[in-house]
Amino acid sequence: MFFCAKGFSQKWLEQTDTLVAQRLNLGIGGISGLYTGFAVGLYTSWYAQYPTSHFHFFNDWDEWRNMDKYGHLQGSYAHTHLVFTGARWAGMSRKSALVAGVASSLVFQNTIEILDGFSEKWGFSVPDAIANFTGVGLFACQEWLWKEQRIKLKFAPSSVSHSSKGIPSLTDPTVLLSPQDRTEQLFGNRLAEKWLKDYNRHTYWVSFQIKPWLGAGNNWPDWLCLGIGVGAGNLYGGFSNRWTTDQQVFDASHSLPRYSRFFIGPDIDLQNIGNKRPWMKTLFSVSQIFRIPLPCIEWNTRGEWVFHILR
Repeated sequence: MFFCAKGFSQKWLEQTDTLVAQRLNLGIGGISGLYTGFAVGLYTSWYAQYPTSHFHFFNDWDEWRNMDKYGHLQGSYAHTHLVFTGARWAGMSRKSALVAGVASSLVFQNTIEILDGFSEKWGFSVPDAIANFTGVGLFACQEWLWKEQRIKLKFAPSSVSHSSKGIPSLTDPTVLLSPQDRTEQLFGNRLAEKWLKDYNRHTYWVSFQIKPWLGAGNNWPDWLCLGIGVGAGNLYGGFSNRWTTDQQVFDASHSLPRYSRFFIGPDIDLQNIGNKRPWMKTLFSVSQIFRIPLPCIEWNTRGEWVFHILR
């Protein structure tokens, strides 16, 4: 029974060139349910807590040192990639699967921008929308030109230790608030919230395949790529490290200056690592939105060079 189940699961994961109604219905139902739950859940748990207004725009360029823009870019690319892979798994043609991926991603990603546009606290962000379209366009153009992704956008969360040393309030120096406490105010104290919301923990990578650019007959390994990443540090507010909490004003602009981080190192393309089993290629395709921790070198705007064994 184990081998039967194993064989079934492997076959079930394989892509097919023939449309399979059960797979298609499962995909459509899953996407529809996910979008409905996403939209309703996002509105009730977040936007319903703030007053609404007429539709308006908000310029959030350089907020969070634009780490949220990289998030929109990678998120829209990953969404297009996942839906495209799912549509191909259901047996849709490459062209139809690409249309499905592009449409689904743009609807999902820009729903957030539209909700922002009607929120008094925020507004529709043109830079966010541009990042959404760029991520979708990067996937679509590569599929159209090469029928493969030679340039992939990946996400790599990491652990960060925030200082527990209290910063004195400018209003009342006897009142202290540590960067650790500030991050809990901003991002929550649950681990999942910290990993999702704390931009200090995020690194976004561009992974370039090398072999296709070296010409025919080269011996470069299919799976060995070049990764370039970007991150940030000391982000304790959207635009600056000065904030007000409970009528107390805190300023960490000088003691904890914000900075950008840049990384370069090898990357691995699991789809080309040598295992040609179709079900494994499908599985590895889905996993490619995340970067495998590998050695890399960092340079940051504090003028530091840092070698990371794994990041």
